[in-house]
Amino acid sequence: MTRWYDRYDELGKYLDLMAELSPEQRDELVKGIMVIIKRESPDFLTDLVLQFPLDLFRRRWYDKDPYLWLVFNGLEYADDAMVKKVIDYFKETASAVKGEYDLKRSAR
Repeated sequence: MTRWYDRYDELGKYLDLMAELSPEQRDELVKGIMVIIKRESPDFLTDLVLQFPLDLFRRRWYDKDPYLWLVFNGLEYADDAMVKKVIDYFKETASAVKGEYDLKRSAR
């Protein structure tokens, strides 16, 4: 099955990376993404939240956290400009987080 975010190569890589991060690292990234969404389109998630299908039997790793769920499902409906801003945020922030993750993994 093709995921909606696979059409954005960079975004897909960053979203996939989030599964490997600690909850604290993910929380920091999600907070930044939520700031972008709220700044760019304050009513974006509110307008779409009722349209999101919540399948209780399909438990992906990000379904357990309501903010992660909003990011993954909400960005599907974002325009290209907002997606680009999220990708730029990941470029600025996630490389430091991934570097920290790589250091912790290599120390094992």
